[in-house]
Amino acid sequence: MKKTNTGFTLLELLIAMAIFAILSAMAYGGLNNILNNREQIQNRADEMVKLQALFNFMMRDFEQIIGRGIRDDFGDQHPALVSGGAGTYVIEFTRAGWRNPMLHLIKGEPEGPLKRSNLQRVAYKLDEDKLIRLNWNILDRASDTGEPAARMLFEGVEDIELRFATGPNDWEPQWPPQSDTKKRPMAIELTLNTKQYGKIRRVFRVPSIPEKVFNATTGGVQNQKNQNSQGGANSANNNPTGNKPEGNESNEVGS
Repeated sequence: MKKTNTGFTLLELLIAMAIFAILSAMAYGGLNNILNNREQIQNRADEMVKLQALFNFMMRDFEQIIGRGIRDDFGDQHPALVSGGAGTYVIEFTRAGWRNPMLHLIKGEPEGPLKRSNLQRVAYKLDEDKLIRLNWNILDRASDTGEPAARMLFEGVEDIELRFATGPNDWEPQWPPQSDTKKRPMAIELTLNTKQYGKIRRVFRVPSIPEKVFNATTGGVQNQKNQNSQGGANSANNNPTGNKPEGNESNEVGS
């Protein structure tokens, strides 16, 4: 009996290769879409993390604003908070709460505890589409103080607007306000116009600080302490015996 060779014909091989090529193209297209979507989602998540970090930075800064003016490199005095007008920065202010990690060092060690103020001068500026935070380690600067430390917080900012609340329905577009320099801000409204997310609005509260102390150009906190100490000394001088004035005892008993 004669044996015959079996196998695929050339036409069958071409059809099989064409089907395999079509399936491979479909699989690659689906995989490519998945990878692109994953990359876009990751980029969006990274942008959201940076945006949240920006708001956290601003919240810590704005909620620790303190009434302490400064002197710049040229000896000119500036209030504790400056924003708007023809200034270089979007906002510039003095804040407290600058933690000193060197205070835990034991006295007598070679490094020794580093004593410094917990106050810091901070500014925000918009450089093209980058929002940058700057900080100076010295409040009253000199010509040899050096450049501030800069950190880019967010990229893709088209515009930034700030408003300062001095009452329930009273907003000032700049600070110090031109209408009444004796006011103090109760809150700061931030409006970011971004390329990806459009306009984003946030409101940050400002700690309660007396108007006279807040709007002082330099040494506001120290001046307040001095006034309090002088007031206590004057009251002691007026009453050297240390006895309570007459009439106070009846009030205390009745209270």
